[in-house]
Amino acid sequence: MEAAAPPPRPSPGAALPGRTPFPASRVLPFGLPLVIGMGGHALFNLVDLWIVGSLGEAALVAVTIASLVNAVAMVVLQGVSDGSVALLARRVGEGDREGAAAAARQGILLALLLGVLLGVPPFLAARPLAAAFGASGEALEPTVECLRIMSLGSVTMFLLMQAGASLRALGSGKAPAVLLVGANLLNLPLALGLVHGWGPLPRLGVAGACWATVLARGVFAAAGLWLLGTSDLRLRAGGPGPDARIMGALLRLGVPVAAQWMVRVLPVLAALEIAGRLGTAASAGYGIGSRLDQFAIFAAAGWGAAAATAVGQGLGAGDPRGAARAFLRAVILGTLTMAAAGAAFRLWADALIPLVGRGGGASPEVVARGAEYLRVVAFGYPALGAALVLSMGISGAGNVKTALLVDAAVLLGVQLPLLLLLAPSGPGDSPERAWWALTGTWWLLAAVYAVLAAAGRWKSARV
Repeated sequence: MEAAAPPPRPSPGAALPGRTPFPASRVLPFGLPLVIGMGGHALFNLVDLWIVGSLGEAALVAVTIASLVNAVAMVVLQGVSDGSVALLARRVGEGDREGAAAAARQGILLALLLGVLLGVPPFLAARPLAAAFGASGEALEPTVECLRIMSLGSVTMFLLMQAGASLRALGSGKAPAVLLVGANLLNLPLALGLVHGWGPLPRLGVAGACWATVLARGVFAAAGLWLLGTSDLRLRAGGPGPDARIMGALLRLGVPVAAQWMVRVLPVLAALEIAGRLGTAASAGYGIGSRLDQFAIFAAAGWGAAAATAVGQGLGAGDPRGAARAFLRAVILGTLTMAAAGAAFRLWADALIPLVGRGGGASPEVVARGAEYLRVVAFGYPALGAALVLSMGISGAGNVKTALLVDAAVLLGVQLPLLLLLAPSGPGDSPERAWWALTGTWWLLAAVYAVLAAAGRWKSARV
């Protein structure tokens, strides 16, 4: 049982005016906008791939590598965001608005700091990183340029994510969705204009798609901060500076979650390296497949976000049974969402790959490699959806170290070694066995989480 060493709080059964439990009936209306919004967050990369697809396979490789390397920084912030949700939602459930406002403010300041600290190293090491993940020949320079843009611009992504997480912890499902969907709607015309030089915008080629993503996120990050200023929290730019005690609590909750997301990204990066062994077409095909993958995963994470808020507010309000009912409903919805996505990907893989990697980017080999990946991993989608929501719900209770240990044991202890063991040896080999390793271990992960959730120890976690 983990704790973030907060000052003493009333016991879960004590009366506290303003407590707000989270009923199971609220999961669907609360979570559905989050599913749309978080699925929209993953659309950034799909839209960028679709726009640069006409520029050829090298452009697809550049956007794929830049976004996946940038995802390493994103998972660190995801940990801070998830940690702040656990703390913020618990304070809201307890009726402690002052504590909630302080946690939200410190989360924003921490996101700003991490955006700088985590953006500079990949900017400086862009060329060796691009080469390490398979960018070569005509793909190398655009990959380096995109990676530099995305790395220095990661602060806008951090602020957008943290603002949305704070609004979600307050109990708003619609506001975070509006921010993420709005950023995507702005990204589309910006990317088209900057890639092709439409209207007054300069023609930047592949780099234009990366600039558009950074700028669109920045605009809606500012909108999210404004919403926090007009919310019950009344956050202001001139408010208190960094608070070591609250930041420490956020980091104690957030670092294990960040490490957990890093554990999840490592097999994805290993798969990217495996695809790179097979040539540019295989990298492009996997890049499209993994982007579609992430679209489905982020959508299911909307139900996980709902579970985290429901559990945090429910436990804070002294209603563990209600929290458990809401948690179960979110798990069911997340599993069904991923099952539907898996069925769609299996049925329409051959059409989806060329739709995203249009024009010169969707050669027959690219389509074949991408469709092969999707058809295999789609079998594991229901388990992946269940595991994701179960993990986020347990973390939302404050039980972050348990979730980290489970992911590390299964993904690093089983999935990654199998992935490397079954990887193709060269261009003439097939990666299908490696994709089956991903799929099979997702079912193992779901089973472990189901046992832990049923045991119920998360109900007694304190933050």
